[in-house]
Amino acid sequence: MATERISISLPSEVRARIRQHAADAGLDAAASMVRAARAQMGRQDRARRAGEPVRKARPGAEASRQETQYLLRSPANARSLRESVAEAEAGE
Repeated sequence: MATERISISLPSEVRARIRQHAADAGLDAAASMVRAARAQMGRQDRARRAGEPVRKARPGAEASRQETQYLLRSPANARSLRESVAEAEAGE
């Protein structure tokens, strides 16, 4: 199989987070990014086979999801977030 080198430009803070995340997993940054991309492709392939729509991720979507998940762990935070969402949806 032929290989091709891919180069990407990232803000320094994003690059640092990727490197730290990779190091925590015992990988170098390139291996970590390839692993994440292959996992995402696998999820998309499974969704397509199941006839589900494949959604395109927005930049920052994963970080937002993780932050929300973290905040919802606390019952008080979860209640506050739900109330805020309800108010926003009601136009308050």
